[in-house]
Amino acid sequence: MLILDSLSFGFRARRILNNVSLSVAPGEIVGLFGPSGSGKSTLARVVAGLLVPDSGRIRLHGESLGGIPAAMRPVGFLQQGFPLYPHMTVLENVEVSVEVRTPGKATRATAVLEQLDLPERIWHRKPESLSGGEAQRVALAKVLAKDCRALLLDEPFSNLNKELRLALGQLVRESVRERQLPCIYISHDEHDLMLTADRIAVMEGGRLIQAEPIERLVQSPCTARAAGIALEVGLQWLPLASVVKQAAVSGVAEGGQLPEACARVAWRADDASFISRRPHRESTEPGALVIGVTVDRVVSVGRRRFLALCVADDTSARMLWASVTSDRLGDGFAGEGAQAALHIPADRVLLLDAQDRVLGSLR
Repeated sequence: MLILDSLSFGFRARRILNNVSLSVAPGEIVGLFGPSGSGKSTLARVVAGLLVPDSGRIRLHGESLGGIPAAMRPVGFLQQGFPLYPHMTVLENVEVSVEVRTPGKATRATAVLEQLDLPERIWHRKPESLSGGEAQRVALAKVLAKDCRALLLDEPFSNLNKELRLALGQLVRESVRERQLPCIYISHDEHDLMLTADRIAVMEGGRLIQAEPIERLVQSPCTARAAGIALEVGLQWLPLASVVKQAAVSGVAEGGQLPEACARVAWRADDASFISRRPHRESTEPGALVIGVTVDRVVSVGRRRFLALCVADDTSARMLWASVTSDRLGDGFAGEGAQAALHIPADRVLLLDAQDRVLGSLR
């Protein structure tokens, strides 16, 4: 068990971490999410021993990590920028992470490289000749090859395409569970967190706002950001003026159903279903949000479809995302380039004020 107890850290007059407490069980991945500057990477660097907290304690499997230098901590840490030794080859970079006395050192290093889909032809190349995605995978291999007791991953898949992120996310999950490692996984990508993490910890302004299993975040988000992270592709929204112009919600044009402070409406991407024969503004469900869209792109992963949708407003075309299983696509769905209607049930439509606070639902 990795336990962070009331950690605080500041630099000069700025408070970067403010009384952060979090526990991560063996074999569990906790996804850390928040805007830039919220303290995510700073928290990881404190746990890794690269920064000394002003107050608080860190315990790993019952032992305090206080006073143990970074090089001696039994923690694998993949930092942003994926640093590699420039004078070493790919294989040497990974081998140096394996303990000298570990049996089968070379075999362990090559096995991890193969798992990360790094072909043998690049094993003897230097980092300067690698692409950004290759270098990132080599850095991940260094961490996974290390004999550590906890894992910290800071944006491990940021330069990789969707298909490779899906595959590597599954590999990380399997490795963490097999080795029973507590893991903190930092990402700005809601989709990556949804696929990889067991729980999501939302940070804002150096504070831990909410840390819950994804299902609980869906049921009771405390902020719009917490609601968005519970989705596979994030919180989708439109300005209230665009919704009123479309008259897509019954009663919106009259303003009778909305709080005065409402500035925009939002919904979770996986709440959507399609009425795909043609765009229209009528719904089988009173008060439902129905938006005319053009299907720009469809990405299929098993039975699930991720759809990029274009909806026009007064000044530009806004892109929305929807995540649905194939059985939730309406009859006659024509795929990319098709005109369609996006339908969101009224009780799944969130009402937000100008500061993105959740005011309630449409019903």
